[in-house]
Amino acid sequence: MKNSTIIRKLTCGLLTVCLLMLGVIILTPASKVSAYNYELKPDAKRSGKIVKEDAVEDGSIVSVVENSDFRITLKTEKAEYHAGDGVRLKAIVEYIGSAKGKELVCCDPVVSYSIEGSNGINLIGCVYYYKKDLTHKTFVKGEKYEEDFAIEKAHGSLYGKESLFDEDEIRNWDGFTVFYLPKGTYTFTAALTDEIAKKKPTTFYAELHLNIDVEGEVFYDGVNRYRTLNETEAVLIGTKTDTELSQMGFKSNGGPLDVPESVKYKGKKYKVTAIGDEGYKGYGFIEDYTYGDVYSGVFSGKTFSYVKIPASVKKISRYAFKDTTINGDLTINADNLEIGDRAFQNTGSWERNGNLVIKGGNVSLGELCFDYSWFQTIDAHTCKSLSIGDMAFADMYALKKVSLPENTVSIGSRAFYDSAERTDKVVLTIPKGTKNIEGPVANAMIVKISEDNPYYVVRYGAIMSADGSTVLGLADFRTKVIALPEGVSEIKPYAFSATPVKKITIPDSVTVIPKGMAARANSLKKVKLGKNVTEIGDNAFWATALKEVKLPNGLKSIGSYAFANCKMSDSKVTIPKTVEVIGNMAFSGNYNLKITFKKHNKTYKQSGDVLYKTGTKTVIGLVYSNTNDAKYEKLDLQTVLKGSIYNLTIPDSVKEVDISSFSSKYMGEYYTGKNIVYEGAEITFEGKEPPKFKDERNSEKEFFVWIIIPDDGDAEAYKTALEEAGLTEKKNYNISKKSQWDYDF
Repeated sequence: MKNSTIIRKLTCGLLTVCLLMLGVIILTPASKVSAYNYELKPDAKRSGKIVKEDAVEDGSIVSVVENSDFRITLKTEKAEYHAGDGVRLKAIVEYIGSAKGKELVCCDPVVSYSIEGSNGINLIGCVYYYKKDLTHKTFVKGEKYEEDFAIEKAHGSLYGKESLFDEDEIRNWDGFTVFYLPKGTYTFTAALTDEIAKKKPTTFYAELHLNIDVEGEVFYDGVNRYRTLNETEAVLIGTKTDTELSQMGFKSNGGPLDVPESVKYKGKKYKVTAIGDEGYKGYGFIEDYTYGDVYSGVFSGKTFSYVKIPASVKKISRYAFKDTTINGDLTINADNLEIGDRAFQNTGSWERNGNLVIKGGNVSLGELCFDYSWFQTIDAHTCKSLSIGDMAFADMYALKKVSLPENTVSIGSRAFYDSAERTDKVVLTIPKGTKNIEGPVANAMIVKISEDNPYYVVRYGAIMSADGSTVLGLADFRTKVIALPEGVSEIKPYAFSATPVKKITIPDSVTVIPKGMAARANSLKKVKLGKNVTEIGDNAFWATALKEVKLPNGLKSIGSYAFANCKMSDSKVTIPKTVEVIGNMAFSGNYNLKITFKKHNKTYKQSGDVLYKTGTKTVIGLVYSNTNDAKYEKLDLQTVLKGSIYNLTIPDSVKEVDISSFSSKYMGEYYTGKNIVYEGAEITFEGKEPPKFKDERNSEKEFFVWIIIPDDGDAEAYKTALEEAGLTEKKNYNISKKSQWDYDF
């Protein structure tokens, strides 16, 4: 696990370097672009029809302008900005002309923009190119080009700061993680850069006006940067203690961050009551070849020798110290303190393992607050009260000792999961004042309940409510067999997940197996379900060592991935006649598992590996994805029990197809540079004429499918049918004749 974190930190360093390079490319001031650059001229006159300007819609400010060929939409991420906020913009270009398409001679991006402030700030995002690199981009109706512009990150002298500040101010900004626009009224302009090769100035552009003058002033005290919250309070929003080297992945011991209780600005004294903003959002690599929103905070990437936080601070915002290296101790003094979600995630130093000390008052910790942090001790015993969020102290592999206050009011689900090194030396004692435990507490240490605690007990190897009705999770990681007694009515989600348990017996008094109950319990070989179980939740036994399972009569639902990736190949399972719902891929990864449905099931009728809706010729599921039965008339897939759909043959008897059956629920995904797209199944249609298509996706994510039709099939009719279902050629599907398939693709 330590190695994985090292890789994660190195990856963050490389991503930072890439972001730096991207910032230079997109936002280098015009005077420093070596190749020809194209920008909106100061004397350009607006043309086109203004459809909207500065309209507030769904929490954004939106401006729209269009001419006979194109529509430009410019929108902000939120409707109201305070001084000190980072600003994110989206420019959207859409072809709306009457022709089939419109070709632009340009380069990427096809939108140039400028920002002009009433306070003298001017930023220019110019399009640059070498003639050999010009792009001939063809727009078709319905196709949108989107470009995000972020005015929030600052490193060195990037982002046109030469035109923002004088030399002293530029020096003051150097080394800060987040770049803010100060008070002022700003005009954001986005222009379509058509025909730049001919150097024709454009007059077609959209404007959006944003007033950043709500509250607060940003100031600098020589080391830290702050924003005023009101007449007496300020928030710490940055520091220069570290060097740029550490942000690029190089080692740096850094300096201390000793947050003051108060600071002076313009002769006034401000109490420091908050740290960080709400984090800023980017788009980047997450894991397993997937991309998504990546959040950082004002101290992300920084290195400190130690951090001390005074009792004046009431709030530490989410992500504030995410991915921060602290080579010594983190000491938090508290009066009434709220620490946001992931505020200290991946914090500390795996090489040095400092200590986490929380002193004083009433403290509330958000979800994943210290997840993946590298502290060897947690000492919070002097707090007046403590509330711990879900997985707040999870994945703390260096953890050796925990001291909680007597009045630890609540402990979230999996609060200490995967922390410590599975040795009997790490013991966590639940104090007498703990009234609420949301679920399992730990899976790699020993959990004990204080004798004075009236709410919880340890029995049968599990943490249970004092009355014995509710099971929360495993008490001792050394326990191998769990046999719950009659009288237990509830088991919390993930109760035995990722534990070394080998056998679980569920009593008849339990009706619901919760989601993730034994997920990743990879030693679990046997489970006995009570006869009154009616529901098995999502991922309940995912990735266990189960070789077989007997489902009770009376069972009504089986969740998605409930028995996925077990060891049940070459085994068999019988689905009771009472089952009404089966989630997607409930048995995937068990490829030779034989699945049979009992007769008289009110929902499913089985024909080989095809599942029909009882009493109809509508296919609502497949036992395995590459199965076929030429008897059905409608394809409205709800589930594939044992795998993803990669190819499927649709007989000509089919008159209706839900095309979304081949999208998000069944396929992998890939990144296009702009969006997450579910990669396409290969669908072979045997009918010359297309069936009726419908698209009933619950997700807005894109998907793409390969359509293969007979050599005598009517391609235009298929295209029309797919477009009537709301799909776009080359974006959502491609059509090929059978004989062309190998050659074309």
